[in-house]
Amino acid sequence: MKLHILDIVIIVLYLVTMVLVGWFLRKRARQNKEHYLMGGKKLPWYMLGLSDASDMFDISGTMWMVSLCFVYGMKSIWIPWLWPVFNQVFNMMYLSKWLRRSNANTGAEWLATRFGLTGKGVKGSHSIVVAFALIGCLGFLAYGFIGLGKFIEIFVPWSLVKDYVPFDIAPQYVAHFYGIVFTLFAMFYSILGGMHSIVLGDLIKYAIMTIGSFSIAVIAMIHLNGQSLNVPAGWNSPFFGWNLNLNWQGIVEEANKKIADDGYGLFGILFMMMLFKGVFAAAAGPAPNYDMQKILSTRSPKEASKMTGFVSIVLLPVRYAMVIGLTVLGLLYYNQLQLNDGNGGVDFERILPAAINNFLPVGILGLVLTGLLGAFMGTFSGTLNAAQAYIVNDIYLKYVNKNASVKKVMSMNYIVGIVVVAVGVALGFFAKDVNSILQWIVSGLYGGYIAANVLKWYWWRFNANGFYIGMLTGVAGALVFSRLFTGIEFLYYFPVLFLLSLAGSFIGTYTAPPTEVETLKKFYSTVKPWGFWKPVLELVVKDNPSFERNKGFKQDMFNVTLGIIAQLCMTILPMYAVLSMHQPLIVTIIILTVIVLVLKKTWWNKLED
Repeated sequence: MKLHILDIVIIVLYLVTMVLVGWFLRKRARQNKEHYLMGGKKLPWYMLGLSDASDMFDISGTMWMVSLCFVYGMKSIWIPWLWPVFNQVFNMMYLSKWLRRSNANTGAEWLATRFGLTGKGVKGSHSIVVAFALIGCLGFLAYGFIGLGKFIEIFVPWSLVKDYVPFDIAPQYVAHFYGIVFTLFAMFYSILGGMHSIVLGDLIKYAIMTIGSFSIAVIAMIHLNGQSLNVPAGWNSPFFGWNLNLNWQGIVEEANKKIADDGYGLFGILFMMMLFKGVFAAAAGPAPNYDMQKILSTRSPKEASKMTGFVSIVLLPVRYAMVIGLTVLGLLYYNQLQLNDGNGGVDFERILPAAINNFLPVGILGLVLTGLLGAFMGTFSGTLNAAQAYIVNDIYLKYVNKNASVKKVMSMNYIVGIVVVAVGVALGFFAKDVNSILQWIVSGLYGGYIAANVLKWYWWRFNANGFYIGMLTGVAGALVFSRLFTGIEFLYYFPVLFLLSLAGSFIGTYTAPPTEVETLKKFYSTVKPWGFWKPVLELVVKDNPSFERNKGFKQDMFNVTLGIIAQLCMTILPMYAVLSMHQPLIVTIIILTVIVLVLKKTWWNKLED
């Protein structure tokens, strides 16, 4: 074990601080439901932005990014478009303010502002969004805490701890034990302090991660010290053609196998498919998770836009400073790292823990481990908060006790939080079977999410029944396709799935009457979306001749394009800096500066509530 007493002290201090944060903020959180779940909608946008970015800086995602950076080099900056990472740009430019104008507390509550409280499909659409949020939460909890436990086990072997634990644990459950211990800390501060303690905890964790990330980048530059990395031609360029054209033969043969297994050899086709799926997924708006809750918690629509814009600025340079730093260390000392997967192959995701364990000095190792531990706790607490919001707001207060007192609501929040964590941890013990089913369902939910959620923003005739049937056909299709097309990347059958969900949305829409006129008028005049809203616009103008429609489609798309380029620049900038590629670094800084100046005029100066 490489951990020094100083590293252990840093980790323990962090855990104690988190407990104290929850304890001291509990009174502020207990004022009412909105204070507990959303910080009273009074938290500043930069705090919520830091918190949101902090939640996205997770362990498993960072391990994956390091493995991608090692194998694909600069071209790895495109692969997170699979999610897509640029959904934050769409949110920043227009979708966050549209969402926040509803003044809803959850995604399910938002549906009532769009489709009303009565009518065919209203109850079904509400139920499917609540199910989406809760299953997504349980899916994360069931595998997340075990992943954390396995990560901790690398640095703190059970042989060093067992003498201090008053009971025996079978080797296969050591990761569960570690995971539960740290889950209890996260549960304590997030359940007691609600959104207030989550945001403050994320701020502390972000500060630690920033120090750790830039320390790793500096350590990598010192080790590199003018040497050339032994990488294939084209590794240090972000540009590509139809083929990837990266050949690791004679360098790291196993990297060629990973490229073949990933199916990314035809990189041009991959890029087009990522762009196709990504644009629709981004245009659908945020999924009902912690990201949406942070947007709804902002003080105003203007601040919602600023908050989502701030996420990329604070997340990408810091995260990729760590990614490129660990990649450089992995390339320089590849033969010294134990990356065997136990089956005779190489697991490139082990580069992150191996490099951290071998090359970080005392103190910095403690900070980085604390930051990564905090990354899990932040994502966990944000996910738990979202689950509490949906159960308390959209089930308990809607169907069980509509007139519950503040005291009862707070008690329910505490009970729900504990029960959700207990269920998630219990499911984790059935690891492979339950987890594979949960992840299958989660992938189905996200696969079926896109078509219906695109239509809800841009087409007036789309109704609750269309949303419900569209989501249902999309989710069912995704679940069936993932079993039929085993071994085929979801991206490649997404167009068929999208068309299926789209067909379900249209059939559902036209087999039910339109949404009530008053609901549509109120939604349109409040949210002011652009799109196919002409019949509703005419009714609104009839009542209010001074009303002006949103003519910002072209402006928003122009800003989105610039925002995506800026996001890529912020991603690659620390990579060029660590590799001392001065010319492209200067060009990147110039492009980024020009975009910032243009967006100041075309976006920032034009923000309105």
